[in-house]
Amino acid sequence: MNWVSSLACAALALAGACAHAAVVRVGIVTDGRNDREILSPARIEEQIVPINGKEAQIVLPADKRFAGDWSVAGADAALDRALSDKDVDVIVTLGVLASQQAAHRAKLTKPVIAALVIDPQLQHYPLAGGVSGHSNFTYIADFQGLRANVASFHQAVNFKHLAALVDDNLLRSVPEIAAKADALAASLSVRISLVAAGNNPQAALAAIPADADAVYVTGLMHFSPEAIQTLAKGLISRHLPSFSLIGRSEVESGLLMTTGGAQRDTQRLARRVVLMIERIAAGENPAQFEVAFPTEQRLAINMSTALEIGYSPSWQVLADAEQLAVPAVPDQDSVTMLQAMKAALAQNPSLEATRARLQSSADDVSIARSGLLPSISASAARVEIDGDRASPFGQPQRTSTAEIAAQQVVYSESVWANYSISRALLEASRQGERQAALDTLTSAASAYLSLLRAKAIEAVRSRNVENTRKNLEIARVREDVGLGGRSDRLRWVSQLARDKQDLLSAESTRRQAQTELVRVIHWTSARSLATSEADLDGPLALVSSPRMRALLGTPATWSVFTDYAVHTALEQSPEIAQGEAAIAARERAVTAAQRAYFVPDLAIVSKGSKNFQKGGIGSDRVPGAPNDDSWSISLQASLPIFTGGLRRAQLSQARHELSASRADRANAKDAVEARTRAALQRTASSYPSIALSAQAASAAAENLAMVSDAYARGAVPITDLIDAQDTSLGADLAAADAKYVFLNDFVNVLRATSEFDILLEPSARAAWLNRVETWFSSHSTNTTSPRP
Repeated sequence: MNWVSSLACAALALAGACAHAAVVRVGIVTDGRNDREILSPARIEEQIVPINGKEAQIVLPADKRFAGDWSVAGADAALDRALSDKDVDVIVTLGVLASQQAAHRAKLTKPVIAALVIDPQLQHYPLAGGVSGHSNFTYIADFQGLRANVASFHQAVNFKHLAALVDDNLLRSVPEIAAKADALAASLSVRISLVAAGNNPQAALAAIPADADAVYVTGLMHFSPEAIQTLAKGLISRHLPSFSLIGRSEVESGLLMTTGGAQRDTQRLARRVVLMIERIAAGENPAQFEVAFPTEQRLAINMSTALEIGYSPSWQVLADAEQLAVPAVPDQDSVTMLQAMKAALAQNPSLEATRARLQSSADDVSIARSGLLPSISASAARVEIDGDRASPFGQPQRTSTAEIAAQQVVYSESVWANYSISRALLEASRQGERQAALDTLTSAASAYLSLLRAKAIEAVRSRNVENTRKNLEIARVREDVGLGGRSDRLRWVSQLARDKQDLLSAESTRRQAQTELVRVIHWTSARSLATSEADLDGPLALVSSPRMRALLGTPATWSVFTDYAVHTALEQSPEIAQGEAAIAARERAVTAAQRAYFVPDLAIVSKGSKNFQKGGIGSDRVPGAPNDDSWSISLQASLPIFTGGLRRAQLSQARHELSASRADRANAKDAVEARTRAALQRTASSYPSIALSAQAASAAAENLAMVSDAYARGAVPITDLIDAQDTSLGADLAAADAKYVFLNDFVNVLRATSEFDILLEPSARAAWLNRVETWFSSHSTNTTSPRP
C-alpha cells in the first residue's frame, strides 16, 4: 500500500482494528465464463506491484471469482454471492450485466467498482458532479456512448440501414436502448434495426435484415473468439461493413472498424481499478470517486476486410485512421539512401544524357584529328560528248575514267587549333559529366532525406491529432459529467479539424517527396518504395566521433578545418576544372587567330588517273600522242592576303571569349568557396540542433502531460492546454526536422568538396580523416595535435 494506506492502517491499529485491514481481498464478478475478456483479473494484478510496491496488500484470490450464466438473473446471483462472502473486502464487476445490477442496487454492503460500462447515461447510472454519489459504489466510464460510435461509423461508410447486434439479455434489461436507437436514427436520417443476438453467430447472421447495408456489433461477450470470427466471415461474405464496440481484438478477428473501444486502454483501466482499491483501503468512500475515464477514440480499420468487401475509405478517413492487417504491397522494394544514390548514378536519364554528350565530345576530337591524317579519295566518271567535238587529239566521244587522289596536311594552323580546342572541350565535357554525377548524387540524397523528413513530419502531425482527440475526449467527458462547459468541447472540435487538415497536407507532402525520389532514381511509378534509415547513422557517427570532434571542437580548429574544406573544394571542383579547360580552348583559339596573319597552310597533294575505256569518234590512238594514264604530286601553300577584316574580327572575338572564360573561372572559384563555407556554417548550427531539439521536445512533452492532467482535473483553463500542446507540437516538428536538416547540410558539404566517397564507401572514412589530420599537422597554428 502507499503511504496513505499505511497511515490509515496505523490509525486502525491504534484502535485495535488493524488485524483485517492489512490485506484487501478483491472479489471479481463476471457475467459468465468465457475466454474473451475486455479486462482480465490478471491485467489488474499486473498493476498492483508497480503502484503499491513489492509489499502490496491487495490480492485477487482465485477462489473469489463469481461468474453468472450470461443472464441478468445469473449476474445478479453472482453479485449476491460476492456481497455475502465474508472473505471479500472489495468487489470489481467485469461484466456489463453485473455492473448494471450493481449500479441499480439500493444498498451495497461492500465497496463495488463497476469497471465495464457501455453507456452510463443510457443505463441510468447514478451521477452527480462527476461522481456516483451512491454509497459504496463507483464506476469507470468513458461516456463515449452509442451515439458517438454510430455517428463515427456513419461518417466512415454512409450507411442507410444499420443492423445493431445486441445481447438479448441487455436488450431486456435496458429497454431504453430501443428508444435511443430510434432517436439516433432520426438524427442521422437512417434506419436502425435492433437484432437480438443469442449464443449462435449463424442465427445472428440470419436475423440481419436483407436490406441492411452496415452492421454494428455491440458487446457480445458471451460469444467465444471463434464465434466472433464466424460472425466476421459471414459479414464479409455478405459484403457488409461492420463496427465493433469492444475494439481492436474483434477488428483483428475480421470486423471492419472500431474507434478503439475499451480494449485500447486496458492498462490504464487496470491502473485506475488498483488506485480505486487503494483509496478504498485508505478509508475513502467510493461514492466520491471521479467516474470519468477519457479514452483514445481513434478509428482503426481492418484493411484486408475492407478489400474483401469492396470498401475504400475516403482520404479524410484514412488521414488519421490506424490501419490494421494491411495487405502486402506487391513489388515493394526497401531502399536505403546509399542504394538510392547508386541507383541514380546508374540510371538517372539526365545523367545518361550528359554521358552521351561526353561521348559526342570524344567524337569531336576524332573528327578534328582526321584533318591531320592522310586522306585518300577515289572517283570514276563516264563521259559522252557531242561527236562534232570529239577528236583523237582532244577527247574521244565516249570515255570512262578512274582517278585516285591523296592529300596530307604538312601544317595547318586552323586544323591543329581545331584539334587542340576539341581536346580541351572534351576535358570540359568530362568535368561536366563529373559535375552532373555529383549533382545527381546530391539530388538523390536530398530527395531521399526529404522523403524521410516528410514521413517524420507526418508522424508528428498524426500524434498531434491524437493529442487533440484525447483532449476533445477529456472536454466531452467533463461536459457530460457536469464539470465543464460546451465551449471547451467546441474549441477542441475546431482544433481537431485544423489538425486533420495539417495531417492531410503532411501526407500530401510525403507523397510528393516519394514521387520526386522515384523520378531521380528513374523507377517506374508503379513500383512501391519503402525507405530505410539503416545507413544514416554513418554520417552522424563520423561527425560525433572523437577524432572528428577533436578537429571541430574549438573556433581555432574549426577555422583550420574550414580552410581544408575550401582548399579541397577548389582543388577538386568540376566547375573550376571546366573553367580551366575552357580557358585552354580559348587560349588556343587566340594563338590560331594570331598565326593566321603569317603562317600558311601546307599540304602535299597527289593525284593519278586512268582512262580505261573509250569509244566513238576520236577513240583511235594517234601515234606520238600521250597515253591514257596521268599522275601528279604537288606541295601547296596558301595564305589569305585580304579577308575583308575577317582575321582581325576573329582575333578580337577569341580574345574576348578568353577574357570571359577567365572571368567565369574566377566566378566559379568564388561560388565554390562561398558554397563550401555556407554549407559548413549550416552544419555548425544544424548538428548541435539535433540534441537541443530533442531536449526541447522532451521537456515540452513532459509539460504537456502535466498540463493535460491538470486540465482533466479542472485545475487549469483550456488556453493553458492549447498553449502547451502548440509548444509540444512545435518542439516535436523541430526535433523531427533537425536530423534530416543536418544530414542534408552534410550532403551539401560533400557536394561542395566533391568527396562523396566518404558517404558511398564507409571504408573511405578513415583515409579521409587521415588526410584531414595531415592537413592540420601542416596548417594548424596550434602546437597541440588535434588527434584525440
